[in-house]
Amino acid sequence: MNNVVITVRYNQQETDLELPVSTPFYILAPILIEKLAWHDNKPLPDDVQYAGRIAETGLVIRPHETLAQANIIHGQILEIQTLSGPFVEPVYQSSTQLPTPTISSSIAYLQSTDSEERFFLRRKSNLVGRSPQCPIDLTSMPKNDVVSRSHANIIKRSDTFWIQDEQSTNGTIVDGYMLRKNEQVQLRTNSQIQFGKDGPLFIFVPPA
Repeated sequence: MNNVVITVRYNQQETDLELPVSTPFYILAPILIEKLAWHDNKPLPDDVQYAGRIAETGLVIRPHETLAQANIIHGQILEIQTLSGPFVEPVYQSSTQLPTPTISSSIAYLQSTDSEERFFLRRKSNLVGRSPQCPIDLTSMPKNDVVSRSHANIIKRSDTFWIQDEQSTNGTIVDGYMLRKNEQVQLRTNSQIQFGKDGPLFIFVPPA
């Protein structure tokens, strides 16, 4: 399959398009926005980047991934937005660059990009915030001033993990995609999660 017919959404606009599945998203998205004139006739910055989310699966498309690599299929909805946070493409591409867990690797965890600190996701519902009442308490982390008391929730469903923004003040960003209030996206190996723009940045490491 060389092309896929999907619905593309951006800034409350949408259209059905046939798109190539082998073009990296960081190349494809700017072309789409420019050709469809979805930028309100405003000139686009040369360095603008986009993030995408597949509505049906909750997967965020990383900048260097193709639609094929994101497993998008005919009839699905692709939501596009301008990149909201940092996405370090090659740095965390391989889990070999992450420190070895100090306890059982059968437990998923968040690894800070600024330190050796890990936060293990031991529950079905793991509230993240700046409070001792949160199982994932970020009070001790650098840049925690943009983290809300109840910021986000990481939920385990069967063998997958999802993250939902809990109406935080400064938002939750996954692989550069800013979650809307109460929106969920699915986490996968090396998903980059930032709690608040310019806030603490973590890598998601699933169970071994």
